[in-house]
Amino acid sequence: MDKNPIRYFQYSDEGCKWIGKLVGNYFNEEAINRVPYMDLINFYRQNGALSSPTDGDILNEYNVWVEYMYDDSDGMSGDRLYKIYRAAADHCVQDFCQHIDFSGNPDLAGIGVLVAFAFQLGIAAIFSIFGLYYYLIRKNEKGDQNEDQKIKWKVFRDAFHTFFTTSIYFNIALAVAVVVTIAIDDKTQYTAVVANLNLLMSLSSTQALWPLYVLYIEGRPQEIKDTLTPGSVFRSQLLKACLGLLCATLLGTCAATAINVNWGTNFELVCFHAIPGRYVASSLLYAPIGITALGLIIAALRQWYPRSWPLEGILCRGTSSESKLLRWFYIGMLLLGLSMMWVAFVVLWMLRTGMAAFTNESYEENDWGFGQIVAVVAWLPTVVAIVWEIVESVQEGGWKRLIDWLDYE
Repeated sequence: MDKNPIRYFQYSDEGCKWIGKLVGNYFNEEAINRVPYMDLINFYRQNGALSSPTDGDILNEYNVWVEYMYDDSDGMSGDRLYKIYRAAADHCVQDFCQHIDFSGNPDLAGIGVLVAFAFQLGIAAIFSIFGLYYYLIRKNEKGDQNEDQKIKWKVFRDAFHTFFTTSIYFNIALAVAVVVTIAIDDKTQYTAVVANLNLLMSLSSTQALWPLYVLYIEGRPQEIKDTLTPGSVFRSQLLKACLGLLCATLLGTCAATAINVNWGTNFELVCFHAIPGRYVASSLLYAPIGITALGLIIAALRQWYPRSWPLEGILCRGTSSESKLLRWFYIGMLLLGLSMMWVAFVVLWMLRTGMAAFTNESYEENDWGFGQIVAVVAWLPTVVAIVWEIVESVQEGGWKRLIDWLDYE
């Protein structure tokens, strides 16, 4: 008598529904005697094994299943389990995956984190596009700014500085959370992928904003630089220290991923590999390393170039070829950072969309929890500060002055 339950598998839509539920629940519980009794009844009914099963029929089939699964007298129980697993995974992967418990990682890929990144990336794109437009187009049309035009940039520059500082601190907190999560939390392939995507978004947004910060803040007339307060110098040093910490967390993430990640959980073995976005996400795992290396190259270049070479920024125009080379290098870094942060965001969105289609109620990343709300609320002070800077300017100089920032006469 063939005791293999696979003989009852009917790979129709209705049959797969109950095959996936039965085998998925079995893998969740790691024991057939914990699978809900009604799952067994519906499995046998829908797969045509028993038209009107009685309790005795179910009990008999249950005993056959248990004997088949746990009899290791021939040393083949593991092989038999694998055949059942492969049959469900190969023919009914959607139904199978929907019944394997997998909550994802709401801390790193939850809806709140996604919304927080959308805030950061959207505002960063606005500052970057506006800065590039003025620097590459408007500035060439108007030439050097007069004193009044330089004053008009103050509020805009202050708003950008507020956003940039908040972004750095947010990225640092996220990068540290990534390392801690991989080191001590659920060590799954999915966590490793979304953690590196988070780190990539943090690094790429920082990479995009740092050149803009240099062009806005450091690329200023020397007379303005000479008036910097000790507090301004301290903030500049603090930001550089944060950038160094961001690079250090990358190394920690790589080490934790290589040492601690378990690449063989039930969900990852079948379901995660079937998600289209997973291939793109996995190919981006090494992108943070490249971005960090690029950041180190920038730091080395700034040390190598003499300080007497002025950096061509938003408010002053350098004349040497070295100054122009630095300027275009920073602009290239800005464009690369903008591209990478949106690529990482879209890939994370694709990954989450695929996960939602392959999982069921166990997928918690679309639920708003405390951590998700905090991730979004953390950006509210920055938004309020930016709006307040603009409102203050409007109150002082009227709407005409605000419009003049965008269209100098």
